[in-house]
Parts: sequence; C-alpha cells; structure tokens
Amino acid sequence: MGEDAGALFELSFAVRDGQPARRFVELRRIPDEQLLDNTQYFVTVARGLAPLTGLPLAEDYTFSFST
Repeated sequence: MGEDAGALFELSFAVRDGQPARRFVELRRIPDEQLLDNTQYFVTVARGLAPLTGLPLAEDYTFSFST
C-alpha cells in the first residue's frame, strides 16, 4: 500500500488509571521523526499476532490516518 513507516513510531499498550489497558494499543510518533504533510498513512497489524488471551488474530487488520 505504501512505504513502510514503522520505524517512525513506538507501539505500546495504553495506560488507564496508571495500569496497562491491554484492550488498547497506542502508536506514538518518535519525537525526532517527522511525518509528511497531507499524507495518508496505513498501519497493518499482521495476522497471527499472539494474543494475551483467546485466539491469534485471524487476518491482517489495516487502518489509516492522514496528516
């Protein structure tokens, strides 16, 4: 779909009330990295991602955001 921009971001679980909220994943831009203006970025979470509970991710999940 486009160029891999994975190195521009850090991925972690969200924090709610001071505790990891493993239902939510946060994608944060590394402070020294810049995104291009007026650009659509796509993020794909790969099929087979190991779960904390339950079954692995059955298929790739892709979403996008724009700057």
